[in-house]
Amino acid sequence: MADKDVATAVFVIGGSPAILAETLAAYINEESTFIPNHVCVITTVEGKERLDTSYDSQGGWQAFVLEYPEYQHLAWHDIDVQVAGNLRDICSESDNHIMMKSIFYIVRDVASSSGRILASIAGGRKTMSYYLGLAMSLFAKENDVLTHVLVPPEWERERGFLFPKREEIHKVNLIQTPFIRLHRFLTLDIKNANVEEIIAAAQHRLDIVSKPILTVDYRTREVEFLGKRVEIPAREFTFLRFFLQQKRRYCTQKSSETCDGCHDCYLDWHGFSQEDKLEDLHAIRAIYAKGPADNAVAQFQNTWSSFEAFKEKFPELRSRLNVKLQEGLGLDPRVQEILLKKVSEQGYSRHGIGVDKSQIEIKGTLGK
Repeated sequence: MADKDVATAVFVIGGSPAILAETLAAYINEESTFIPNHVCVITTVEGKERLDTSYDSQGGWQAFVLEYPEYQHLAWHDIDVQVAGNLRDICSESDNHIMMKSIFYIVRDVASSSGRILASIAGGRKTMSYYLGLAMSLFAKENDVLTHVLVPPEWERERGFLFPKREEIHKVNLIQTPFIRLHRFLTLDIKNANVEEIIAAAQHRLDIVSKPILTVDYRTREVEFLGKRVEIPAREFTFLRFFLQQKRRYCTQKSSETCDGCHDCYLDWHGFSQEDKLEDLHAIRAIYAKGPADNAVAQFQNTWSSFEAFKEKFPELRSRLNVKLQEGLGLDPRVQEILLKKVSEQGYSRHGIGVDKSQIEIKGTLGK
């Protein structure tokens, strides 16, 4: 049998051993890929004792296989029953953490194979079901499934009930539970990290991809964000492009995918008036000259040439550019995050563009 045809059923079970056989019986009504080759149960010491009593000592598993010969390839000793951290029960925050780690690492190990996971959240305490669902979101592949079962109330009340007769399978309601798959957001080294690092890495990746892209066309002076587009006048666009260039070219955190609150690329008044920054700014404005007779370029260079000029005139220009962006891109609060900003750090005011570097997409190759 090819690896892709192999399926492992993963259960979390507490005080209800019937969940195991009820779910396996319900799988019979599904396509053949729902018949697992392996079964793994994550439980506590008390849970394992109940499972062993019901299925081994009292012969429940043998009776189940007689009723459902599709599982004759599995003897009870083939069922992988794993006790999380030798916990007797889950009674504290520490116990919950131990159970969480056990579930995560077991699901991760099963998911590392090319086979299929059939995970059931029907059993165990609520936190066990939650942890299994979260682990599936982090590690499950496209063909893996998460299920729950509902059975008639009288079965739940009947002491010693383990599984329905063959003719009563239809009374078991197998529910395939939808969940979000995040495994593509995790690199192999992150998947091998501890639980806290895995969750933090997944959240970090989601934070990055959830940020809308700011597309700036250098050729047309157009800005597109959240499905809206606005053309920016040459003077204001010169500063927008300058600050985007500043963020991309002079980033001090190149190993980080995001800015994450860093303002190292922001400039104070002295930074604006440095010779290399003035050359960059003037060169960008020259790109948008309308021709040799365009006096606006020379006027721009004369105006923006000193510490005093930036201190006096830049706040008004920043306001004009931000208003233009807000009017063109709409009232969505995310627009506020991409505007030119002033931050105060250690008693100094510095200026830059708020958009995260992971959000920037540049189009056009005009000029510098």
